[in-house]
Amino acid sequence: MNIPGFLRASTPILLILALFFSAATLVAHIPVPMPSWLAAVLDQLDLNRWGCNLGALFQGSLFLFCSLSFVPLGWGPAAKNQTGRAARWLWRLAAIGCCFLALEEIFLFHKALSRIIEDTIGLSKMIPMLGHGHAWLPVFAVAALAGLILFVLSYWKQIGAIENTVRLRSQARTLLIVALAALGVDILCEAGEAFMKHLGSSHTLFGWLEETVEMVCVLSFLGCNTCIAEGQRL
Repeated sequence: MNIPGFLRASTPILLILALFFSAATLVAHIPVPMPSWLAAVLDQLDLNRWGCNLGALFQGSLFLFCSLSFVPLGWGPAAKNQTGRAARWLWRLAAIGCCFLALEEIFLFHKALSRIIEDTIGLSKMIPMLGHGHAWLPVFAVAALAGLILFVLSYWKQIGAIENTVRLRSQARTLLIVALAALGVDILCEAGEAFMKHLGSSHTLFGWLEETVEMVCVLSFLGCNTCIAEGQRL
C-alpha cells in the first residue's frame, strides 16, 4: 500500500470535514436561541462536547490518520537506510500514541486521570481553576514539553535527510512549525477554558478554538510526515 499517496489524496477531504466540524462547533457555542432539532444536530457535531458523538468520532479518525502517517517512518523498509534505530522506535511510539489519543477522544481517559490526580494530591485545591475536570492539564503540558524536545530534534534530522527535493523539505519544515505553534496555542486555550469555567462562564469560545487548533496540529503533523515519506521514498 502506498501510504504517502493515500494520505496525500485524503488530506483535502479531511481539511474540508475539519472546517465543517469547526464551523458547527462555533455555532453550537454561540448562546443564541435555536430550534430544538438544530440544537440536537449541533450537539452531535460539537467537537467540545464530552462523550461519544460525531465530532469525537471525527477527531478520533484524524488521530488514526496521523498514526498511519508515522508507519512509513517507523516500519517502512527504506526507513532503515534513513534514520537510526532509536529514531525508528520514536516514530513507532508516536504511531501507537496517536492510536491511544484516538481512543481518548471517545472514552475520555483524561477524566479518569483528573480524578486520580485529585484523589492523590488535590490539585484543584491548590490551583482552583484546575477544577471542573482540568487537573490533567499540568501533567499533559509537562509531558508535551518533554516529548517535543525529543521529537523536534528527530524531526529536524529526518527532514534534513530529504534529498534533491527542496519543495518537500520546505513544506515539511513549515508544517512542523505550524504543528508546534498549534500545540502551544492548544495548551493555552485549555488553560483559558479552565479559567472561564472557574469564573462560572458556561459559554466560552475557548473550547471551540482549542478543538480547532488541535485539528490544525494533527493535520500539520500528518502533512509533515507525508512530505518526509514522499521525499525519502519510504
